[in-house]
Amino acid sequence: MAALAALAGFVVGGVVGLLAGGSSSTKTVTSAGGHARTVTVQGPTHTTTVTRVVVHAKTQTVTTAAPAGTEGSGGAGQTFTGTGNGSIGTVTVARQSTIHWRTSSGPFSMKNAAEDEHSLAFSSGESSGESSVEAGTYHGVTVTTPGEWTLTISAG
Repeated sequence: MAALAALAGFVVGGVVGLLAGGSSSTKTVTSAGGHARTVTVQGPTHTTTVTRVVVHAKTQTVTTAAPAGTEGSGGAGQTFTGTGNGSIGTVTVARQSTIHWRTSSGPFSMKNAAEDEHSLAFSSGESSGESSVEAGTYHGVTVTTPGEWTLTISAG
């Protein structure tokens, strides 16, 4: 019978603790005379909040050769960039200039249409170089190289 009373007290204490909205602990205390009683102790509420923020950022830059007809007239300088074989299109050079090129790997060559008055064709196994270029309009200019490349035409 004492065990049943202790169990009932345990249940009542737990329900009272839940309804009160706080945390509680229940324990059964047995006195020297063999009588059991249940004691419910109200305790402080403990809340833990865990916040974790994860940011993943990825930047990717894609550069292609300038489309035909957007290169300008060649007075202040022109720069073209790309990766691998590419077509620059039509390039207009206003006066005698120097063409500078750089590639990340492999040989570098470029050419223009055979019908043009002047030739822009050259080929090199070096990773960078320069060459002179006559004033004129060069059609169908293409670059052949396996790596990233930069081509700059500057007056002078």
